[in-house]
Amino acid sequence: MAKSRHRYSQQYHLERHCFSMNFLPPQQPLLVSSSQLSKLVRAGHFFFGGIRYVLILLLMPCSLFAAQTRDTQAAIVDYFGVGSTYPHLQHTKGFTSVEICFDSTCDFYRFASTTDENVIWDLVFLHQYFVSPAFHIEQFKEKYHSLARNVVARYRRLCSSSTEEQLPICMLRSLAKQHEVSYAFVRYDEGFRCQVVGRIANPKFEGRSSCRKYQSAP
Repeated sequence: MAKSRHRYSQQYHLERHCFSMNFLPPQQPLLVSSSQLSKLVRAGHFFFGGIRYVLILLLMPCSLFAAQTRDTQAAIVDYFGVGSTYPHLQHTKGFTSVEICFDSTCDFYRFASTTDENVIWDLVFLHQYFVSPAFHIEQFKEKYHSLARNVVARYRRLCSSSTEEQLPICMLRSLAKQHEVSYAFVRYDEGFRCQVVGRIANPKFEGRSSCRKYQSAP
């Protein structure tokens, strides 16, 4: 399917997500006031250590933004974002969940509420890249091949005795067990949200199914 169907720029997605998660306020205030700058000049530090201090403070919001946006999160949001809808975490009592959709079909992931958000995005990325049987997933693999290698390297310690081919599945199973992950395949059709319980590392497994009315299906 044409890539243009979900082409908000990655930068726009990252900024929108960062603001929505309260990483940064929409309006970043000046970090150095005129009076503070004047004091630096009078103290004789402006041309040496002072100017370095000022530049660090001014550039800090950009550094914070880059540090607080996981590379796997950026990839998922960029690829699966459509218009004003993009993947985001939802927090409910005892759980954190995220739903990744392409057209009217979705993958639903639920984690223990104590799960680190970076781990959530990494697991979702690993599942999409190595397990998902979706018709469009080859485009995803082509675009994020290098990132996939980096993510596998992050969790290699979990499966030190596994072969290269076994690593992704082993990692998914280990992370799913550690963070109490449940997974379901979801389809929206004619106002209904229908889901089939699955297994994170086995795309062929189909468990219990259920449907319910849904007012704002994607």
